[in-house]
Amino acid sequence: MIVLPDSSSPKSPHRRSIPISIALSVIFLFGILLTFLAFYRYSTSIDPSHSCSLHNGVLLPIGHFVGNPGGNLICVTHKIEMHLTFQNHSTFGALTIALFGTLAPHSTLNFLHLSLCDLIETAPHLCYNGDHFHRLIPYFVVQGGSRSTGKSIYGAAFKEQFTNWRHSLLSHQSKGVVAWAEYPIGSQFYIVLNTPGPTYLDNNHVVFGYVIEGQELLDQFNRIHVHNKDIPTDRIYINNSRRIPL
Repeated sequence: MIVLPDSSSPKSPHRRSIPISIALSVIFLFGILLTFLAFYRYSTSIDPSHSCSLHNGVLLPIGHFVGNPGGNLICVTHKIEMHLTFQNHSTFGALTIALFGTLAPHSTLNFLHLSLCDLIETAPHLCYNGDHFHRLIPYFVVQGGSRSTGKSIYGAAFKEQFTNWRHSLLSHQSKGVVAWAEYPIGSQFYIVLNTPGPTYLDNNHVVFGYVIEGQELLDQFNRIHVHNKDIPTDRIYINNSRRIPL
């Protein structure tokens, strides 16, 4: 409690005011403590192998690529194989994306259903098939997803945040990190194209996946020429995606 002296009476030797700078420092340190405790809760309070088995996932040693606070072993709950083609329908290649359903559950389900297009009977726009990667900044990110609607499977944009000032529990540490391009979250996503990655994006963008196979395609994205406003000259389309065994 900050005690201000009463100007109408002599100062009491037993009542001392606390400088504003000290009070602000205490508040700042308290915020850091809360952030640390939040990381600690996610990384140590639950046995990762037990939590992962409850979600029918597997532990893979890729946590350091995404800055997992729980260590190098991280729970992968789903794998998506995304097939990509050029505009003339010739094959560009396939990406295998690991999804972290225990750490970003809402994001994982959103990306999973948008990739599988299994909701199109009731919502035809909730499907990545036929979408192309419409934004490319070489050695930074390539961005795709349904930019025409921007909607998620939850009916509108949604939020999934770690804290108010840091949205992502995981981090943009490396090439291959998959994260949402929007916040609140809709359907557009991007893939990091370089290591070290842009970790400053952790504050505003949620990391939910990582490319575990097909990273050579990310090097090919880096070699594609771009027009003004980061539009790639070669359009790379999402042709088909399927869920593959863990």
